[in-house]
Amino acid sequence: MAKDSHPLDQKELRLLADILALVLDDEAGQAQAALDRLRHRARQQEISGGSFKNLIISLAETSAGSDTLLKKRHELEIQRYKDVMEELATQHRNLQRHVALLERDNQIIRYNHSQQHDILPWQRIRVIIALLAGILLGIAASQIVHNIGSAQKIDRALCFTQSLSHNNSQ
Repeated sequence: MAKDSHPLDQKELRLLADILALVLDDEAGQAQAALDRLRHRARQQEISGGSFKNLIISLAETSAGSDTLLKKRHELEIQRYKDVMEELATQHRNLQRHVALLERDNQIIRYNHSQQHDILPWQRIRVIIALLAGILLGIAASQIVHNIGSAQKIDRALCFTQSLSHNNSQ
């Protein structure tokens, strides 16, 4: 151990802790030997009872201070996790709204597609009927034009043969 102006190193602190643990031991012989050893080391290092008391108090305060720091660190970490969870919850709600909009758009597209799909067969039937009507009208119009455009030619040979057969029968 060192004087009051010098802090104790970790090795000396461990040794002091071991000695104090032996002082509190149940066996009287070991406790007395540890206490004698502690007195001997204190005299060698010129440590008074008051400075030993101050050392124990400072160790206790350091321990309490580290507990407070640890508690604050845990509280900060918990708050950080809460913030992350809140942010994730907000993102989740936004994504749910986006999914709902996409589902609505999908339903509208499906409805429009089904409407067009239902109309499509009737459109085909209308086109086929119009095409057949156009073909029939075209044939009829060409026959009318053909019949009107050319005068009926009477075959004179047939007329002559009919008149001969008519004269012979008389």
